[in-house]
Amino acid sequence: MFIDADKEPLPKYFDWGMKLLRRGGLLLCDNAFFHGAAVDPNDRSPNALGVRAFNELAARDPRLAATIIPVRDGLLVGVKRGTAHDLVARADRRGRCCWGF
Repeated sequence: MFIDADKEPLPKYFDWGMKLLRRGGLLLCDNAFFHGAAVDPNDRSPNALGVRAFNELAARDPRLAATIIPVRDGLLVGVKRGTAHDLVARADRRGRCCWGF
């Protein structure tokens, strides 16, 4: 899922995206740096706050393995993880350990 939308409501898009994304699915979001505003504590504009909140949600959500790739204005890339139960079930079915999602 690629998100390139209004910045202020990005936290809502994160919630919706996580509901729609399957295990192993990619969550991509453009403008993760938002021209530096996302890391400027003095920028309290609604857009900067939206980008900052989205990045924080992606970083802290245990269902997602995420990072920001520093290309152009930043690209957040996340992979939805499976639950611990899912990983154990996959390892059992295959008869070996698995590092997948």
